[in-house]
Amino acid sequence: MNEVIKYAAKYNKQIAEFDPNLAKELKAGIHMESDSALVILDQEKVVIAGYLTYGGKFQGKKGDRHDYDLHIAWSDDAKEEDYAHLLVIYRHMVRDIAQKKSQLAEVRIFVDMTNVEFLDKLCQTWYGFGDTLLEMKRGGHRTGNELNPKCEEAGYDVNVCSGEEEFEEYMEFYGREDLRESIQNKIILGGQIYLGRLNGKIVSAAIACPREDVEISDLYTAEDFRENYYAHDLLARLIKDYRAKRKKTFTFRVKANNYGAIQLCQAISFRLSKMVAETYCLAECE
Repeated sequence: MNEVIKYAAKYNKQIAEFDPNLAKELKAGIHMESDSALVILDQEKVVIAGYLTYGGKFQGKKGDRHDYDLHIAWSDDAKEEDYAHLLVIYRHMVRDIAQKKSQLAEVRIFVDMTNVEFLDKLCQTWYGFGDTLLEMKRGGHRTGNELNPKCEEAGYDVNVCSGEEEFEEYMEFYGREDLRESIQNKIILGGQIYLGRLNGKIVSAAIACPREDVEISDLYTAEDFRENYYAHDLLARLIKDYRAKRKKTFTFRVKANNYGAIQLCQAISFRLSKMVAETYCLAECE
């Protein structure tokens, strides 16, 4: 078994070789659970790295459920037993955190579907899979691939959220106070909230996080305003803005049963990139 130690900035360069985004997040350390950043060393070489953040509170079957997101990546040199060992460490870490806070807690991990069989084999006694997600990707500067606005309704406009007052207006519209910390984290790391307004009222919104790709998340249109191209035009504006900043590829994760969002992605030339499983490690702490 290789050595598990606390993360240190000196490992950033090695981690960036197999996951540049994780290296940036570890360096920033925003909203990271205390002492949760860990690495596994194989003869002084980092082969696995990870950390925990608080993902929010949700209403579960047994009452309030507190989710902790595990951000983890591994190199081609990582061993199966090391990965399994680190998952067990994080399981107990979340259990300890939850017990101190009198919570019912779970850990969420996103993994490539090609690893599902391997992970399930490793952790079959306590590891299961929840909702399947699709990762949609849109890239390139192909001729004729520009997006044009489709909403013909007067008074609809798209702007980038700025200032605390407008942020609070967005949070009231989105209605997910449990995600406030996560959304603030995205903004601190360079994300922008795009707001679609009809006669000044927010009717649609999405968040763009520029990394190697531009990651689009939290796309939401108010129920009474769906199927009117508001989200389409908002994404068209978002993509146009980031193309001007020389960003070429955009990714968007959507649940496999969210047919409306899938159809929207396909309508603006997103293609299925991979499938992702949301996984849960149960840490019951009632």
